[in-house]
Amino acid sequence: ASWTRAGAVDVDSWADSWLLTTGLDELAINDGVVVRRNLDGVKRSHAIEVTALDANGTALASTRALISFDETPIGLTGDLVVPDSLDETWAKVVLAETAWDGMPQALAGVAEPRTRVAIWNALQLAVADAEVDPAVAVDVVVDALATETDDAVLRAVGRWAAGSLTGCYLAGSRRIRAVGRVSRAMLRAAERAAPGSSRQLAAIRVAIATMSDTGRLRDWLEGIHLPHGLVVDAELRWSMVLRLAQLGVLDAASIDDEAARDRSSQGAVHAARCTAARPDPTAKEAAWQALMHDPDRPNYELYALAEGFWHPDQTAITRPFVQRYFADIPQTAGLRSGWVVARIASLAYPWTAVDPATLEWTEQLLADDNLDRQLRRSVIDAADDLRRALQARLAFEVAPDVT
Repeated sequence: ASWTRAGAVDVDSWADSWLLTTGLDELAINDGVVVRRNLDGVKRSHAIEVTALDANGTALASTRALISFDETPIGLTGDLVVPDSLDETWAKVVLAETAWDGMPQALAGVAEPRTRVAIWNALQLAVADAEVDPAVAVDVVVDALATETDDAVLRAVGRWAAGSLTGCYLAGSRRIRAVGRVSRAMLRAAERAAPGSSRQLAAIRVAIATMSDTGRLRDWLEGIHLPHGLVVDAELRWSMVLRLAQLGVLDAASIDDEAARDRSSQGAVHAARCTAARPDPTAKEAAWQALMHDPDRPNYELYALAEGFWHPDQTAITRPFVQRYFADIPQTAGLRSGWVVARIASLAYPWTAVDPATLEWTEQLLADDNLDRQLRRSVIDAADDLRRALQARLAFEVAPDVT
């Protein structure tokens, strides 16, 4: 009412379609027409820019469009026409299937940062919906992210590439090759960046998270052969320790030594994450007992234990804990209260066990009418991510993990 009195027009209709409905609209281009789709039948309007790009990412033409109907002619055609090219609305941008083949070259040449963001977002959603082969997405990341000039994009897409893309959607030898390619690409990006710049730091963080060269990581910890201008603060040092812990080359005493260097509360959190990340059955069991049964452990240390516990390279070691999650997580609602219950349920969900059995156990848990409401929401959300990863693997013939 206040907006209407201030001069806003048609607020009630806008609120009905945007605030009181669910489901994400899809915007695609078909022969010069913006096609709007919504599986729930919702009708929302979108004021967007549409841009046609050539094979090198150069903008050929752009036009404004108000998308109020399921089909809106805009007169732009070509192999790469991007709806919502300035990332102005809330919708899934669907690009032509043929566009992804040339995307590694095209995206690297797009000058407008918001158009690159729109394409990166489209790529992530397309992978999640099993519309683009994750291996193709890796090609795009390797060629285009290495030249990305926006630090925020480099950080966000880099985290996705190091995490969900290579950790959930790819497996086995395909994953190993992809992780190596991403790491090398980020090292190249760091070399191109100005020494000491935020872009160099963003690229180095992704490179560390995907690096398998333990010798180089150990050298960096000692301040040897560091990229020119790179300043290793406590946070960056802990990221190196975490990666070395994941790779199994740091024992418990080494992590204790690192914790002694950093006696802050954040140091204790990092040490907990690194301890849980070690590919050691005893370390995993200790972390699990704390997560599921310790009522006194500080919340942020519990979050860190859960974050460090699962890793795609450690599925053989963590396999026994997959089914235990579904047996143990319900009772944590009586052990703790508030947001921490939902947060731990989400972080401790076995996201690396991309297998139909994990979803079966999930459904069995959700069938319990007595399951805590906060736990239920977290499990539903985590299972949706895993279901998408499994569908993508099946669509592109990536074998599921065996649990």
